[in-house]
Amino acid sequence: MTTTIAENMTIDSTLSLRKRFSKSTLAVFAVNGTGMVLLFVSQIVLARIIGVVEFGIYSYVLSWLGVLALGGKAGLDSALQRFIPEYAGKQQWGLCHGVLRRGYQISFLASLLLVALAWLLSPLILASLVQSYTLYILLIAALLP
Repeated sequence: MTTTIAENMTIDSTLSLRKRFSKSTLAVFAVNGTGMVLLFVSQIVLARIIGVVEFGIYSYVLSWLGVLALGGKAGLDSALQRFIPEYAGKQQWGLCHGVLRRGYQISFLASLLLVALAWLLSPLILASLVQSYTLYILLIAALLP
């Protein structure tokens, strides 16, 4: 069978696309894996440096930060992953810019609301905990994205 020039070009571009996709996938995997290893090692080093009790407080506060950050994102991470490539593909740069700007605004307002709520409710939530934990919780609330 003979193939036409157009068919050869399509086959070549498909192979090139697969090769680029494979390389990009491996690069993302390597970066994520390296980040996880560095995070694991830094947690061990931090636990050795600051001690058991302080590391427990750090882990507790960091866990709460993760929970509160979910509310601060307000589901915008998924929405932006959907809309930005769509608008960029259609070269609708105004809509792309608008979605990004509104996403930042909504995320900022949701984070401010969560910080205010954490500051207001911290005496009630932390009444059963050691008073020194209150400062940690309030400081971590200031770190919300």
